[in-house]
Amino acid sequence: MAIRLCNIVAFLACFAASQAFAGITLLSPTPQRAKLGETFAPLQVRVTDDAGNPMVDAAVRYSVPTPPFGGVDTTSNAGCIIDAGKLCTTRTDAQGIASTHPLTAAQARTQPNTIRFGLEGGNYQATAELFVDPAIPPMTITVASGANQSTAVGTAFPQPFVVRVLSASGSPVAGARVTFTGTVSGVVNSATLDFNGELNTTVTTDANGLASAFARVVRGIGPGIVRAQVTDTNANIVLTVDIPYTSTTFDGRSDLDLENMWWSGFAENGWGLSIAQRSDRLFPVLYVYDDNGNPTWRVIEEGGWGGGARYEFYIAAQFKPKGSPYYAYDTSRFVIGDRGPATTIQFHSPIAANLSFLMDQNFPPRPTNKNITPMDFGADVPNRMPGIGGMWWGGPSQAGWGISLMEQPGGVFAVWFTYDANGDPTWFVMPTGTWENDTTYSGTLFKTHSSPWFAVPYDSSKFQITSVGTFRYRFANVNNATFEWTAEGHSGSMPLVRIEF
Repeated sequence: MAIRLCNIVAFLACFAASQAFAGITLLSPTPQRAKLGETFAPLQVRVTDDAGNPMVDAAVRYSVPTPPFGGVDTTSNAGCIIDAGKLCTTRTDAQGIASTHPLTAAQARTQPNTIRFGLEGGNYQATAELFVDPAIPPMTITVASGANQSTAVGTAFPQPFVVRVLSASGSPVAGARVTFTGTVSGVVNSATLDFNGELNTTVTTDANGLASAFARVVRGIGPGIVRAQVTDTNANIVLTVDIPYTSTTFDGRSDLDLENMWWSGFAENGWGLSIAQRSDRLFPVLYVYDDNGNPTWRVIEEGGWGGGARYEFYIAAQFKPKGSPYYAYDTSRFVIGDRGPATTIQFHSPIAANLSFLMDQNFPPRPTNKNITPMDFGADVPNRMPGIGGMWWGGPSQAGWGISLMEQPGGVFAVWFTYDANGDPTWFVMPTGTWENDTTYSGTLFKTHSSPWFAVPYDSSKFQITSVGTFRYRFANVNNATFEWTAEGHSGSMPLVRIEF
């Protein structure tokens, strides 16, 4: 079976998709270097099916970052679409091997040129890096000062970012045009900066070869870079240097703790959004009601921070999976479902956010916009085993469902999202419980019914909660447990593992 990097819902998507996965393996060495005007040897990849057999005559697409967006070009435009770079297509031979057209070193650059490979109509699955070096010694650009500064969102950095440009012989270059930018394409950048109200600024070097720019953080939290760029026209090379910085909250933090059970307050009592978090990676699951008022759920998947700013705009898509009954679960019947509407969670702070999306043709065609905040389920009594918060599952043999364990001081709020007798998404809630000892937590399992969630407005007066069974977690440690349950006349026991995504 081909090995690949799974997304944050590995327990949902990876196991199912791997059953028919075609793998792409880069055969050529990476990175490679060539001087301006030289030709790289064609890059090769091998395409195999799930059993490891070569796929013959498979269409493989690859992207070529051509000038001014990159420094590589193809010697032929056959099979290539010219846009911002080139998107080219080639086909595999009898051994499942596909080769690019010959690639020319067209413009020297400090940054690598990334060639991406994927099956036609699919995601990119392999990459190669090509560096283009100048034919003659170029100028240099280095950081003079301003590196590793930090400032709070909405404020200016205390010092300018300063770079020095020298000739190939080491003399200062006066009059060189240096462009500073704080939002770098292709770089996971934590913040959006502005330079006197602009996203980038161009400054001319002085007699000492120095260029400087002041910047302010507009939005985004965490480590980031300012990239300074200058073009040496004699050597035909684009030179860059990255200047690291950190943007923080006003209390000096470079991250936000967003893991919690979120809701819209008592006015919309009955539904919620769990967000598990690992560093800046989120795993949101939405627990709501269908048009008949039955509990249903959506996983919010394939997401990332929009606009290059971490901890502000999280943009992903909703998926409505299909499975088999929770009391007779069969992983082979799991399907993740069609890709649903683009969903945005805008975080104003760790305690205030907005959830919004416009339903598409595969979902009820109604706009949704909800202000959300963390639910308060903490208590004065400390948890017996702190650190259990997150997303849990039963491993690959149970892929397709999960348990969200949200933790606050003195409180645990759990939701088991699974499938009903028809294989449709349903969920059970465990809002409270009791620590029997230092490693065992148990209580009553509930099922809810309420107003259709996609209706405007949601009617919380229709919310009903009914006891349907019991639950018990026996924790071996903060990453492993046994889940024992009774629900609607059924019962079971299974090992759980906390997901690291």
